[in-house]
Amino acid sequence: MIYTQFIWTLGNGTTQTLSTPTLNYTYATPGWYTVTLKTVDQNDVESTPQSMVIRVHTPSVSDPGTAGETTLEGIDSNQDGIRDDVERFIDEYFGENSNKRLAMRQAAVTLDQIVKSNADVAVAQPLFVQLDLDTRCVISQFADSSDKWMNAIQVLKQKTFNTEERFGVYLNLSENLDIASIAAPVQDFSLYASNCQFTPTP
Repeated sequence: MIYTQFIWTLGNGTTQTLSTPTLNYTYATPGWYTVTLKTVDQNDVESTPQSMVIRVHTPSVSDPGTAGETTLEGIDSNQDGIRDDVERFIDEYFGENSNKRLAMRQAAVTLDQIVKSNADVAVAQPLFVQLDLDTRCVISQFADSSDKWMNAIQVLKQKTFNTEERFGVYLNLSENLDIASIAAPVQDFSLYASNCQFTPTP
């Protein structure tokens, strides 16, 4: 089958007809859009339209690139306590759910402070206690699957300790602290959401 036209309807009143299936298009406004593709073959027979919903969002900060890896602190252009590269990761993967995004941001702030502790045990130890509370907040917002919250926290840590210098801080702390045993007082699962520093939306 030879297709001669690829007709894209982009959900914002725009339609583009191309001779190849590849479409490059930039939306002017963030939001949710229903994108539909219909093909026409060499016999002028149209296919059944196929649709999917996509989310277009504008990252809250710019990509710092390699410049964000040259110092321990990195770049935090909006001074919200989260490095720009980490903030972009959270926005990209959790932007569709404000509760998960806010929970991940809360944990990211604490992880950033651990990095900036520069392996000072006295500074870092209470931060690991706070990270345990942050993790409980994350768990409360990922209650549908334990795997999802564990994966989310693990990837967040990887994004945070993403250079040799930053990972070195973690290694130095792990040599002087039993990180795995540092925990906040035990809570019932029903109270985990109380550790969130925001009000979860229904």
